[in-house]
Amino acid sequence: VVDHALRYVVAGGEALRLAGLAPEVFVGRTVGEVLDPEFAACVTPHYRRALAGESFAHEHEAGGRVYASHGVPLRDDAGVV
Repeated sequence: VVDHALRYVVAGGEALRLAGLAPEVFVGRTVGEVLDPEFAACVTPHYRRALAGESFAHEHEAGGRVYASHGVPLRDDAGVV
Protein backbone atom coordinates (compact mmCIF):
# COMPACT_ATOMS: atom_id res chain seq x y z
CA VAL A 1 0.00 0.00 0.00
CA VAL A 2 1.39 3.39 -0.98
CA ASP A 3 0.25 6.90 -0.07
CA HIS A 4 -0.08 9.83 -2.48
CA ALA A 5 3.67 10.47 -2.21
CA LEU A 6 4.25 6.86 -3.37
CA ARG A 7 5.60 6.06 0.08
CA TYR A 8 4.90 2.52 1.30
CA VAL A 9 2.65 2.46 4.37
CA VAL A 10 2.12 -1.32 4.33
CA ALA A 11 4.24 -4.00 2.64
CA GLY A 12 4.12 -7.76 2.63
CA GLY A 13 3.17 -10.80 0.64
CA GLU A 14 4.61 -13.67 -1.27
CA ALA A 15 6.63 -11.54 -3.71
CA LEU A 16 8.62 -10.03 -0.86
CA ARG A 17 9.16 -13.42 0.71
CA LEU A 18 10.39 -14.92 -2.58
CA ALA A 19 12.77 -11.98 -3.05
CA GLY A 20 14.07 -12.43 0.49
CA LEU A 21 12.99 -8.92 1.49
CA ALA A 22 11.47 -7.83 4.79
CA PRO A 23 8.51 -5.42 4.92
CA GLU A 24 10.67 -3.06 7.00
CA VAL A 25 12.78 -2.41 3.90
CA PHE A 26 9.73 -0.80 2.25
CA VAL A 27 7.58 0.83 4.93
CA GLY A 28 8.23 4.55 5.20
CA ARG A 29 10.22 4.71 1.97
CA THR A 30 9.12 5.69 -1.54
CA VAL A 31 8.86 3.46 -4.57
CA GLY A 32 11.90 5.21 -6.04
CA GLU A 33 13.95 4.65 -2.90
CA VAL A 34 13.46 0.89 -2.66
CA LEU A 35 12.87 -0.43 -6.16
CA ASP A 36 15.24 -0.79 -9.06
CA PRO A 37 14.77 2.36 -11.21
CA GLU A 38 13.50 0.39 -14.22
CA PHE A 39 10.99 -1.53 -12.11
CA ALA A 40 9.92 1.62 -10.26
CA ALA A 41 9.24 3.27 -13.62
CA CYS A 42 7.13 0.24 -14.59
CA VAL A 43 4.94 0.15 -11.47
CA THR A 44 4.59 3.88 -10.76
CA PRO A 45 1.92 4.51 -13.44
CA HIS A 46 -0.14 1.63 -12.04
CA TYR A 47 0.11 2.95 -8.48
CA ARG A 48 -0.88 6.41 -9.71
CA ARG A 49 -3.96 4.89 -11.39
CA ALA A 50 -5.08 3.42 -8.08
CA LEU A 51 -4.42 6.73 -6.34
CA ALA A 52 -6.59 8.41 -9.00
CA GLY A 53 -9.44 6.03 -8.15
CA GLU A 54 -9.00 3.24 -10.72
CA SER A 55 -8.16 -0.42 -10.26
CA PHE A 56 -5.26 -1.94 -12.16
CA ALA A 57 -3.87 -5.32 -13.14
CA HIS A 58 -0.62 -6.09 -14.92
CA GLU A 59 2.05 -8.74 -15.23
CA HIS A 60 5.78 -8.21 -14.99
CA GLU A 61 8.91 -10.33 -14.87
CA ALA A 62 11.60 -10.06 -12.24
CA GLY A 63 14.31 -12.50 -11.25
CA GLY A 64 13.15 -15.09 -13.77
CA ARG A 65 9.61 -15.12 -12.38
CA VAL A 66 6.40 -13.65 -13.75
CA TYR A 67 4.27 -11.75 -11.25
CA ALA A 68 0.63 -10.78 -11.63
CA SER A 69 -0.02 -7.55 -9.75
CA HIS A 70 -3.29 -5.84 -9.05
CA GLY A 71 -4.34 -2.83 -7.06
CA VAL A 72 -7.43 -0.97 -6.01
CA PRO A 73 -7.92 2.47 -4.54
CA LEU A 74 -8.40 2.47 -0.78
CA ARG A 75 -10.97 5.01 0.35
CA ASP A 76 -11.72 6.55 3.72
CA ASP A 77 -15.24 6.86 5.19
CA ALA A 78 -15.83 9.98 3.07
CA GLY A 79 -14.88 8.10 -0.10
CA VAL A 80 -11.58 9.92 -0.55
CA VAL A 81 -8.66 7.84 -1.88
